[in-house]
Amino acid sequence: PRALLEYGFFHCDPHPGNILVTEDGKVALLDFGLCATIEKPSSKELSYATVNLVRGNFDELPTNAINLGFLDKDVDRSIVMPALTKVLSKGLASGLNTKERRVYFHSIQHDLNDMFFELPFSVPSLFWAFGKNTNSA
Repeated sequence: PRALLEYGFFHCDPHPGNILVTEDGKVALLDFGLCATIEKPSSKELSYATVNLVRGNFDELPTNAINLGFLDKDVDRSIVMPALTKVLSKGLASGLNTKERRVYFHSIQHDLNDMFFELPFSVPSLFWAFGKNTNSA
């Protein structure tokens, strides 16, 4: 996350074969064939979206999604908000700790995928690479 949010760069294929620990104990990433960069405005918006998600500020997420290119600026929020709130609120309202929330959000991946296909979402190309990164971690 630091490389992405501070430097706008991330390695999209972090698995044991692409990570090396040097003799002096530093971590070295290998195979930069699947990497991506993100411009500063998108990096900031991604940070805002993450904060809104963690805090349960779902009303702000459509604005984040518009600014990141997931939704058209003219989207009817009354169509998006009920589904978004239904899928996301359960994990935050249940009092789960951070680890349990992560497990929960992995468990609703199918619901999120359905929502993306049923509603007017699109996934900008940069975030396909980002999704590869988060799914392999």
